[in-house]
Amino acid sequence: MARSEAQTRFELIDPALEGRGWNRRTDIRVVETAKPIDIVNHQPCERTRKPLASAGSYKINLVNLSSVQVPAAPIGQQAHTAAACQRDATSMQTLTGELAARLTAIEHLPAALLHEAFADRI
Repeated sequence: MARSEAQTRFELIDPALEGRGWNRRTDIRVVETAKPIDIVNHQPCERTRKPLASAGSYKINLVNLSSVQVPAAPIGQQAHTAAACQRDATSMQTLTGELAARLTAIEHLPAALLHEAFADRI
């Protein structure tokens, strides 16, 4: 038989504690934690319980999706960040090309050294 957390505590845990000398009224308390608080747009916002699907994943539909607030950086900052990323990507492409050329030269080095050695130029 499946038990809820409260049933498990009442039927199994509390009696075991009482059997070891604890008093249910004075020594055993249920402590409830505060609801979690999220910071949305620099303001505290109490987290609401989201509906769960049977597999434990969150149900997403237009009703609960419309309540989601996604903070975004100002458009100027986004443009600056995008430009920096583009510069970095261009630099990476340039470096990748240079490294590929150097790798090719390194791979040809043993053959070039052997050629020079057999030509008595080393």
